[in-house]
Amino acid sequence: MGRRLTIHRQIPPPEIPSLFPIGDRRKTIDLYELSELSGIAVTTLRDWVRKGKIAGAFQAEKGDKWRFRRELLEKWWEELLSRQMGRR
Repeated sequence: MGRRLTIHRQIPPPEIPSLFPIGDRRKTIDLYELSELSGIAVTTLRDWVRKGKIAGAFQAEKGDKWRFRRELLEKWWEELLSRQMGRR
């Protein structure tokens, strides 16, 4: 009998969906837009912001609504989904 050749195919990691729709060029979004795009409740997001769990969150002035810098938010989103995918 001859040797059997085993081929191991490497499975690529699952693709992480973008938080922003294709063609969206906004540099910042507010809390309500983030909730709509992510599917995460406004109250949950607000709590995470207060605890410092979302990078790029800021208020122009005290009492203003929360806004998020896109480049930091995209990194946060990727990390969040990577952690969730790792738990499965």
